[in-house]
Amino acid sequence: MTEAEKDFIEERARELLVGWADYQVRFGALVPATPMLIEPYKAAAAEKGWISLKGDTPKVLAKGFSAAAVYLRR
Repeated sequence: MTEAEKDFIEERARELLVGWADYQVRFGALVPATPMLIEPYKAAAAEKGWISLKGDTPKVLAKGFSAAAVYLRR
């Protein structure tokens, strides 16, 4: 994978993170079928520490909410 592709994946994951955070705030938790909680973006977000994939229910972590808020301020 090229550096440009990696950069795109990270930025798209950041964009999707806003939707995941919104979903978690509104419904209390993510579910594996949460819209757009898909690879390779899910793995990139987990690697950045934005989401946790441990347990039965994925969840947006504090670091993820912060990254989503920064994205929205842009």
